[in-house]
Order: sequence, then structure tokens, then C-alpha cells
Amino acid sequence: MKRLVASLLLPMMLAFASCNSAPNMPANTSASRGQTEADAPASSSETTLTPQAADTYCTSRYWGNRTYECNASARTDVEIAGLMYKRAKVYFTNSSDYSTTVGATYIFGNYYITVYGGSTANAKTQIEKQVRAAGYQWVTPSGYVHAEQRLKDVQPYAVSIGISNPNGPCPSCIQNVVETQQTPISWYPGYYW
Repeated sequence: MKRLVASLLLPMMLAFASCNSAPNMPANTSASRGQTEADAPASSSETTLTPQAADTYCTSRYWGNRTYECNASARTDVEIAGLMYKRAKVYFTNSSDYSTTVGATYIFGNYYITVYGGSTANAKTQIEKQVRAAGYQWVTPSGYVHAEQRLKDVQPYAVSIGISNPNGPCPSCIQNVVETQQTPISWYPGYYW
């Protein structure tokens, strides 16, 4: 009986998340929702946001220790987070700058983006510049709070969060964001933006 109920509820939950998150956007994000020139690809390597590696796929972590392939809206959250990281890393000046995680969520018609609070000042500044240039909403990092937890704190109605970290969410974020608040976190496993 439990499996029957779960099999009926999961498609409805995924459809709900898809309706309340970002629409399925084309690879060139500037073509949708009237975004600015700043969001247009800066180089030919950015014309497609999705990683091209054949073995790379987008993973979503759901409550109950379940993982699935991302739906279109979750994939877009991850790709926006990765794109902001990719654009900012050209300005990173030391190796510590590279160990930051960008998080993104789409809610009420806007993307909200932040970074891990313990990131270097330069990494925070460079990513903030890219976020503002693209016309997205910057969420100021707090202390040593992880990006996905900070987004959920500021936007409690977020239905999915994408991160740029190739290792996915840490155990603390899985417990606090995924399990307790039932918000899936998505990422490209093993993909370095």
C-alpha cells in the first residue's frame, strides 16, 4: 500500500515542483524572460549550459534518501549556479577562491543566488558581480552557512535548489534542507564548472 501511495504521489510532487520553479529554458538563457545582454553567453563555450560529458547527468537528492535524475526546472537551477561560478572564476586570484559553492533557486519570477559564507572575499565579490550583471537577485552570504541552507533561510518557499558543487550537498545540508524542509538539492556529480 505504501509503495502504491508513493508511486502516485511522486509524479504529482515532481509536477508541482516543475510548475513552481523555473520554466524549461533553452540552452541560451538570454532568449527567455527578457533577460539582459549581461546574461548572454560570453563565449562560444557558454552557448550550451549543460555539461557535454557523456557520463554527466544532473542528480536531485530528495527526502527519504532518494536520488533521481533532475527535472527541467531543477536542471536549470544547477546550470544557472554553474554559469555564475564559471563566469566568476576567470577573476579568481588564488586557489582558495575555487573552493566555493554557488547555490541558485527560482521563486516568484526571480533567480536568487548566493555562495557558501566561508568563501574568500574575492570569490564572493566576483560571483556577486556576475549575479548582478545577469540581473539576478543576490543573497548576501551569512557566516559559514552553506549556499543551499542560506537560500532556504531567505526563501522558505523555494521548491528546489541547484548547486555548483561537483560533490553535491554535505550531510548537514541533506539533513537540514532536504530531509527536514523537504526541498530537493540538485547538482552535476563530478562536473567541475
